[in-house]
Amino acid sequence: TVVDRLLDSSAYAERMAAEWLDVARYADTYGRHEDFDCVTWPWRDWVIKSFEENLPYDRFVLLQTAGDLLPGARQAQIIPTTFNRLNMEMNEAGSNPEEYRCESVADRVITNGHAFLGLTMECTRCHDHKYDPMTMRDFYSMGALLGNIDELGLYCRFTNAVPTPTVFVQSETVEREHEELLARIDAKVAARESLRNEAKTRFYQWLKSNHPPGPDHPPGLMDKLGGWLGGPPRQAHHLPDPVDAFDFEELIDRREFLNLRDRERHGKSQRILHQCPGPDGLGKGIHFENDVDTSVELTGAGEFSRTDPFSLSAWVKLDGDLDEGAILHRTRSALEAAHRGYELAIENNHVVFKL
Repeated sequence: TVVDRLLDSSAYAERMAAEWLDVARYADTYGRHEDFDCVTWPWRDWVIKSFEENLPYDRFVLLQTAGDLLPGARQAQIIPTTFNRLNMEMNEAGSNPEEYRCESVADRVITNGHAFLGLTMECTRCHDHKYDPMTMRDFYSMGALLGNIDELGLYCRFTNAVPTPTVFVQSETVEREHEELLARIDAKVAARESLRNEAKTRFYQWLKSNHPPGPDHPPGLMDKLGGWLGGPPRQAHHLPDPVDAFDFEELIDRREFLNLRDRERHGKSQRILHQCPGPDGLGKGIHFENDVDTSVELTGAGEFSRTDPFSLSAWVKLDGDLDEGAILHRTRSALEAAHRGYELAIENNHVVFKL
């Protein structure tokens, strides 16, 4: 029949999906400050597919509300939870992450009220109405239920990254291959641990049977030796080679200084630099003489991703008390809230590191 033909068409699924996408505000941008598109089309495709396959409504609701909490949740169960991530986001410099995380929670409560209860929840955020079926207690009870997402409430305008937490969207074939690789890795890790435990047992047996003449081992020696054997491979006791090392022995035009690891990338200053004696045996430093002449640019240095381990070192001598001042930083927090980077600084005459 005509009805069956229309119900079986993709156009019907798209038409019905549009209503649901509007309820969740799929087409909205992030909505605040320097606004950008919120790109979540895999969830849109999932909604259309749900109508095409006539997914039962209870399953439709469950997957969007808590699909990621189902036992053994995979991509197909996680993507639907985008429904609860389409709230407004902020990127203005100085924004408080906790404030906007709470704004996101309130947004979810309101959206769930509209979608599943057919009720406006906005008033109950701050007061009760005498004849309303919902109260402030109901609002914040729902907020507690929907407030366990580990999110910042802020997004980055310098990249196209989607605010975390996120998931890689893979084809079914790639997802299956990925899971097979993870299973093989787990098997290899288990086999390695078994070999280590066997080696540790043999080592203890050898050590007991080959006890050298003289006093007993110092307390804790065997545990230390066993830990070395059973732990991760130990490296030689030396520091790794630095990625960058800036030196103030030679100044170029009194405004630039050398990077000993890459002589094509000099450190730079907009003002004339003033050399001063460094710590005994460690050469020269530079002296900042006032509150204006207080910065240099370490060209190309410190470009780490969020998963890179790194360390920083510097010699700093204060002329007097300092309440607050940066030693080294790589951040754009003055321009936006979600790109805070890292900073080595002085606060109340103490060194602090912020990440």
